Amino acid sequence: VGNFILDNSATIEDLKKSPEKFCIPVEDCLNFRKFYLPEHRLKAFRNGLSTTVRADNEIVSVYIGEKFLGVGKIFNNELRSAKLIDTEI
Repeated sequence: VGNFILDNSATIEDLKKSPEKFCIPVEDCLNFRKFYLPEHRLKAFRNGLSTTVRADNEIVSVYIGEKFLGVGKIFNNELRSAKLIDTEI
């Protein structure tokens, strides 16, 4: 389903032996379009304020550069944070 395939799965025994081997970044689990937020809008995004964008009605993975911030919702050309993952940049 999504980005997951059976060939990359692990057994419970494998997870018990070395769980860190099977950890993957949150953003790799998401199947949303990447949206690159301008750095000067970081504080607004974290505080739930909207940012005007040229897109409409979608859920996006939000980044500043290569740093994943979280998930955002775009509605009526306004981006707002939906779930913050990284709050320290």
